[in-house]
Parts: sequence; C-alpha cells; structure tokens
Amino acid sequence: MFMNNMEDSQPSTLIALPKLHYKFGKEPRKKRPLTNTRKHHSLSKSKKYWGKIRNSFLGPLLKLSSKKMLMSGKMIHVFLTRSLITKKNNEPWFHFGSHPLRFSIREFHMVTGLKCSIWTPQAAPEASVYDWDDLKAESHSTEDLIDKMLRAEKDAYDEKFSLGMLVLIESLLFGRYKEYKFPRSFIERAQDMSTLMNYHWGREAYELLLTSIKSRVPSHLDKAKYVLHGYPFAFHLWLLESVPMLQTAFSTVSNNISSSAFLCEKYLYTISPSINQVLTIEGSPDMKVIFKLPAISGDTENTVCIEDEDDPDLEKLAEILTRGYSLSLEDWINKKLDLVDALETIGLNYVIVHNAETFEALSSAFNTRAEIPSSSHSTIMAKLDNIILMVKEKEKLGIDWEYEVTKSEGGYQRTPVHKGSSATVVADDVESTEEDDSTEDENMDDTQVEDSQPTEEIPQGATHELESHASEGDQKQALTQAENSQTTISEGTPTQEISTTQEIPEAEGDP
Repeated sequence: MFMNNMEDSQPSTLIALPKLHYKFGKEPRKKRPLTNTRKHHSLSKSKKYWGKIRNSFLGPLLKLSSKKMLMSGKMIHVFLTRSLITKKNNEPWFHFGSHPLRFSIREFHMVTGLKCSIWTPQAAPEASVYDWDDLKAESHSTEDLIDKMLRAEKDAYDEKFSLGMLVLIESLLFGRYKEYKFPRSFIERAQDMSTLMNYHWGREAYELLLTSIKSRVPSHLDKAKYVLHGYPFAFHLWLLESVPMLQTAFSTVSNNISSSAFLCEKYLYTISPSINQVLTIEGSPDMKVIFKLPAISGDTENTVCIEDEDDPDLEKLAEILTRGYSLSLEDWINKKLDLVDALETIGLNYVIVHNAETFEALSSAFNTRAEIPSSSHSTIMAKLDNIILMVKEKEKLGIDWEYEVTKSEGGYQRTPVHKGSSATVVADDVESTEEDDSTEDENMDDTQVEDSQPTEEIPQGATHELESHASEGDQKQALTQAENSQTTISEGTPTQEISTTQEIPEAEGDP
C-alpha cells in the first residue's frame, strides 16, 4: 500500500493496479484459429433419449448444437494475450481497450447454467446400481461408455440414460483429446441417478478450463499451437456478453427470451471474426465493457465463488469498476489509482441521471464495504459531502454545470461553472498524484503501458462482409468507429458435434 507524503502515519487512498503480461500494443499477434480438431459422434448415440436429456441441466448447452454457432479462436487468443497478473488463483483477469474484466466461476455459471455450488448428498449414494464390472478399471474413455451403452439390455432405459448423460458430460465439459482416460469417480457418480443429476459438474468444468488458461498464459501464446481443455465456448460467450460491441458485430441474439434464461440460451448465431476486426472494436472510442454481468432472475447461484487469495487492492478495484469507473491510459501508466478521485468521478457521472439522495446512499454504502482509509489532507466523506451539497444546490437552482479543470502548484482544481453564466461556485481541490512526464517515461518497466494503439496497421478503405443474422445496420455501427480490416468472414461449418479438444494450430494468414 502506498503512503501519503505528508503523513506516513495516515494510510493512503491509492491502490496498485494489476501488472500486464504484455505492454499495450505488444501482445503476440500470430494468427491462430481455434478449431475443433477431434470430434465424437457421441450426440447421435444418445438421440433416443434426447427428450429427457434436453430437459436436464445439459439442456441449455445442447440447444446450441442445433444453431449456427462458431467458436472464435482468434477472439479468445486476443483476450488471453491481454491477461493481467494478480494474486488470485481462481479468477483470471484481462483487459480490453484498457478496461479490466474478470472471468470467475460466477460468469461461467451464468453462461452455461451448470451447477457450480458444491453439492453434498443427503444420503450415501448407491455403490453399484448397474452391472458395470467391465468399467471397474481406474480409468475409461468415452468410447468405452458408448460401447457399454450399445451392449446394454434393450429395456435398460435408466442405465442407457445414465451412460448417455455421462458420455455428453465427458465430451462436452471435460474434453481433452480423443484417447483421454477419465477417472473412475465419473463412473461411480453415474451409478446413482441423484448424484449424476445434482453433482457440481460445472465447478469441475470451470476448474479444468481455468487450469488450462493459466498454463497457457503467457508461456504458450507465442508458440505454433496450443490447446485449451474443457469448455472454452463458455469463455467466448462471456466475452460477447461483457463487450456489447463484440456481441452486436459478431453474433445474433434472441429478443424473445425469458429473464430467467441462462446466457447461452439467447444466442442464435455466432461468427468467427479476424483479429483485425476484434482490434477494430477495441480501438473504438465508443467501446464499453460490463465488468459485472447483471444477475439472472431467480438464479440461486448468483453469488457462487471459489475461495481465493486475499488481494485488498484488487477487491477495491473490483468495487470501483462495478460501480461504473473506467480506467484510463493514465491510470495504467501511473500503475495506481486514487480511490478518492475515482469516487468523485463516479459521483459526478452518477448524478447526471440520479438524484442526490440516491448518490448519498451509494457513496455511504461504498465507503463502508470497501473500508477505504482516510486521506491525510481531507476525509473521503468530506469530499463526498461536498459533492452531495453541490448536487443539491444544482437541483435547488435548476441549473446545469460545466467544469473547468486548471493545474496549479498545489495540484488540479476543478471549478463548476453555471452554463451560460460567468459565475463560479466554490470548487474542491483534486490532489495530484502525477509525476513529471519526463521522468515517468524513463521509469517505465516491462509491465507498464507503452502504447494504447495496436502495432499492426489496419488498412484504410478496405471492406469486409459479416455473414451473420444480425442486422447490417447494427454491424456497421459496431465496426465503423475505427478503420475496417481487409478480410472477409465466412459462415463456416456450424459446430454441431461435441468436441473433446480445442486445438489452436498456426494459421498461414488471417482470413
């Protein structure tokens, strides 16, 4: 924690920002499509029991198989190269256009609908309901399950259903490679119907994907190819949800969807953009991100989490981002953020559309939850009170303000000025945490921000097609904020089969 210069005995309101794996604009730029290289016909083997399976917890994911859904390896690769270094072991952080994002188990659950909270059976599960002596080995393959299902008695409905469910669980959620051997514990869970249908498969699937991401970042990102295990399509859909401009440009969603539906259920169509097209979105001045996705109506696992390392600065940053603060390039260069200034920015933006009483409650709640220490020059609450008084004065007079910011020896001063008037209102001082620009550039190390612009030039005047069901107007609006890329996106082959491995081979060029 940083300390104030004036009084070392007073804790600071500065928090350290996460470090970057790569400088802005210096991320690995090799073109890698993430394709399904090995596929099973597992889905067709279970079609006889399709109705019951579609009504199970796998239903939301299996519905995607009948839609034109493409997983974008290039988009995933772009975000992996923008990973942040934190103390957290169970939630990877990324940035996109300087905006931090967090992919925790909560987001994985919201996308997939899978059970991620730990389930404990009320009674001991039955040890051996079915005669699966030939599956008593310490490990088995998905093909072993399919063979067993085909050899089962014709009227063994529950047994075939359990085997079919396990085939899909292993293929869809825990895919690695075709010959991979799954542990015997999977067989034991499938023996008991209650355990099979209530077990926290989502938690284990997220942990597998998380482990795969962590092992590839950053060591594998500049290699000829690398593999992501688990269910990376959940990561792809989370990216679309978190960056609305990506969703608009590269997918089609249904407007007729229940408020209690999981996020994967609303997608009708996704395409795989080029890296240049993803960077076009990133460079747009209108690009926004949603740090914390709004809760799904009636979702009992909205607060699901995995216990993790304590990181007070990161947790306070998460609170600030959740409440609407956007990190700037200057924040990244400074490697730190003043919570007082961030709160003031949130407040001044918030009261544009909310009344003073609402902001007063918000600021009070935030000060309590984040446990921000006092500043050595003036308390945080004094500054917040000043903002609230200014807002109330504004409402009382029925006027709007503009703000003039001037720099003096003591720091920055923000002066609210009545629109159309030369009268000024008493302003609060904003303490400066800036250092001299000349020394700042000299002291930048490998984790600091160097350039906010991509190093690869995007040609001007180029055109591209988006073979998506999204409206042409929406797609153009999402991409015309920056220069277009010189590529054409084709629809490709819909991903209708279950993949056990997602491999990222080296491509000869960006399509």
